[in-house]
Amino acid sequence: TSVLFLCSPIRDLVMALHIETPLLLSEPLSKRWNCPVYLKLENLQNSGTFKIRGIGHLCQKAVETGCKRFICSSGGNAGMAAALAARQLNRDVTICVPETTPSLVREKLKDLGAEVVVHGSEWNGADALAREKAKEPGCQYIPPFDHPDIW
Repeated sequence: TSVLFLCSPIRDLVMALHIETPLLLSEPLSKRWNCPVYLKLENLQNSGTFKIRGIGHLCQKAVETGCKRFICSSGGNAGMAAALAARQLNRDVTICVPETTPSLVREKLKDLGAEVVVHGSEWNGADALAREKAKEPGCQYIPPFDHPDIW
């Protein structure tokens, strides 16, 4: 598997946050839809999700501006990506999750070194807390979506 190299001053300090994943032709889907259908296997990322690409990029930029802690709201995939990026970039991370987040996901986040804060009955409540916590000095809010550096 080839590795995407970082384009930043920290590139020599850490390995790439994501890998180049395979793109495979799916014969059954191609037959079903009568055209070539390719599957991008982003499940092979260390985080288990494509989210590491954009969130990792945003975290790298935050480190370059002096960020010491990432604060992310998530129900799962974005939190996994932020936690993995924090571990690889040697930063602290807090993931704010709603009460509906399964305990298995919470444990995986903790295993990656994240501080997990459960807040609110839905994602909006967890996100509001994350945004508030990110106002602390040295912290950077890492949104799970809807940020130009993620896309």
